[in-house]
Parts: sequence; C-alpha cells; structure tokens
Amino acid sequence: MMHRHVPLDHLPYANRWRRRHPAEKGLLALGLLLVTLVLPPVPTSVLALLAASLIGMLGARIPVRAWSRLLGAQSVFLGGAWAALAWQSGWQNGAAMALRSLAATACLLLLALTTPVPALLSCAGRWAPLRPLADLAALIYRFLATGIGTMQRSRAGVRQRLGHPRAWKDRALHGDLAARVLHRLLDRSTGMERGYQCRGVDGLLPYYNAHQPLEGRYVAAALLLQAGLLAGGIFLW
Repeated sequence: MMHRHVPLDHLPYANRWRRRHPAEKGLLALGLLLVTLVLPPVPTSVLALLAASLIGMLGARIPVRAWSRLLGAQSVFLGGAWAALAWQSGWQNGAAMALRSLAATACLLLLALTTPVPALLSCAGRWAPLRPLADLAALIYRFLATGIGTMQRSRAGVRQRLGHPRAWKDRALHGDLAARVLHRLLDRSTGMERGYQCRGVDGLLPYYNAHQPLEGRYVAAALLLQAGLLAGGIFLW
C-alpha cells in the first residue's frame, strides 16, 4: 500500500531482516519480553538484554552505534526512575526494576528496528478487530511521510534561495512552510480519496505483502531461544 517511509524508518528499512515475516520477529521479540516480565530480573533480564542486543546487532545487522544510542537514551530516562525508586524502596528494588525495564525496552527495540511500520500494519489489517485501527494508522503514517517530505523539500529550496540558515529564524518563513505542508497534505488526501474511489475501495484500505512467507525454522529457533532463557532463569533463580 505504501512505498514512502518517514526518516524514523531508516533503520527498519536498512537492516537485513527487513523482508522477514513480521510474525517471526514479533514472536521473537514479544516472547523475550514475556520471559523478562514473568521471571525475576536477575538473571533473566540480563540474559534477555544480551540476547536482544546480540540478535539485533549480529543477526539483523543493526549498526552498533544506532542501537547503543537508542538504548542509551532509554537508560538515561530509566536512571531517573531508578533514583526515585531507590529513594523510596531501596536501591535493590530500584535496580531490579530498572534492569527489567531496560531489558523490556531492548526487546521492543528489536521489533521496532527490524520491522517497517507498513509491514506491521499489513499484518494488523488482516485481523478483523484491528482493521479500523490499522486503516487509521496507515493514513496517519502516509500523511506523516508526505508532510515530512514536503517540509524537507521546501526547507532545502528556501535555503538555496536565501543562501544562509539564519533566515529560518524569521517567522514568516516558518508560516510559509506550514502553509505549504498543509496545502500539500490536503491535496494529497483528496487525490488518495479519488484514487480509492476509482479502484472500487469500499472503505477498507488494500494491503499488500512485501515480506517473505513464514518459515518454520526461524519460528522454531525463536521458541528454542525463549525456552532456553526460561529454563536458565528458573535454574539460576
């Protein structure tokens, strides 16, 4: 359905797992998340954090710098929460909660950085209860991609005409940019509506599969990894 993507989707579109079935990656990441939430944080959260990081950087080939930067930003936020919990209930409880939260964040990052948004929406749109939400999310995603692309082109054009970036401090230029983006979005939405009407769309957006079929060996490997972490966490507890 959608071929353009926003800048935040650069990593999901660039990794080697881009075309793998979303169910495989969802089973792996959400299964690790479930193991992290069910078992005690030590040592389960440590093992899940290491597993998600190694799989993301070595398996999906996510750049180490990008993974470290995103996970590090969450660590700073969790550090503040750990300080508050440590002040109220002791440093051990705070550290355990922060470690579990960091491991859960790594599991979600593994899914977010390996699966493009259109692939997730395509899977969600095939389940009837989630179809209206998936259609709404797809339209919002398309408008974001169009708006960000229009803003970048308009900004580059103004910079080329004016010759220096200080002109962007002028409120008139910001207003002109906002007007261009809004006009482009309204024009694009009208074109999308007419296009869907010409193709006989009855209110439900069409979705197309751009990923590989589900492979049993990857599903089995994900389940085996989760079973190993579960057994290891129970044994070392």
